[in-house]
Amino acid sequence: DLTLSGGPPGGSALVFFGPLSLYNRNEPALFPRGIPIFFGLDRESARRAEGSVSLNADGNGVRQFSKESSATGKWAFQAVLFDAGGGLVGSSTAAFL
Repeated sequence: DLTLSGGPPGGSALVFFGPLSLYNRNEPALFPRGIPIFFGLDRESARRAEGSVSLNADGNGVRQFSKESSATGKWAFQAVLFDAGGGLVGSSTAAFL
């Protein structure tokens, strides 16, 4: 499971993933809509997971992923967060599988 915590209450998140070997720990800033998004995934190889994660009133949400045991140590995940009105608010810290 991928657990998000501390997001915007009632908001949502889009989850992206990419090869851990290409993850940039400096997380360069992108500025879509003038909001800084710190995104360490390699933009050429990153992919968006299907669907979105709904966040509860506390700003927490869980997304289930199935993984093969051979996937351990190969992937980095990061989410882009939106408030309840759909406005872009930021990004999550990265999680590593």
